Amino acid sequence: MPTPDPSQPFDFYGLPILDRWTVDYPIPHLLVKVNGRDKCPKCPFCGSENVNYHMKKTLTLRDAPFQGRRVTVSVEMSGNQCGKCGRKFMPPRAFQDGRQYRTPRLREWILDHAQEKTHTLVSMTGLGWSTVNGILKQGQQSPASPA
Repeated sequence: MPTPDPSQPFDFYGLPILDRWTVDYPIPHLLVKVNGRDKCPKCPFCGSENVNYHMKKTLTLRDAPFQGRRVTVSVEMSGNQCGKCGRKFMPPRAFQDGRQYRTPRLREWILDHAQEKTHTLVSMTGLGWSTVNGILKQGQQSPASPA
């Protein structure tokens, strides 16, 4: 396993890191707490700028391995409510892969390491066998993007 390099910072889509710690037993793991509370400037439904904080939520996601460790990220989110139309909504989440509890970076990492055996990818990411196979099948079906 690679030796962790403390000089190499972990970055989570530019969001501020609140806390970071490592666990070495039973599986090397990096746990990161991130501040994703961001007030939306406008309501996506009516366009009003009268937006208030409504609730707090913690979203737990899997991210691509970092320095040979699994990565779990807890993102502290805030919901918003429009003062004009009253609708509740969450800010956009570029760090979430659709409705899955993983990041697009993890999906790309799995596709980049598709030559590895599935059980190796499962142990390195902490995802389930069927999830890893599903990502690999989607990657085979989608056309390659021009570089």
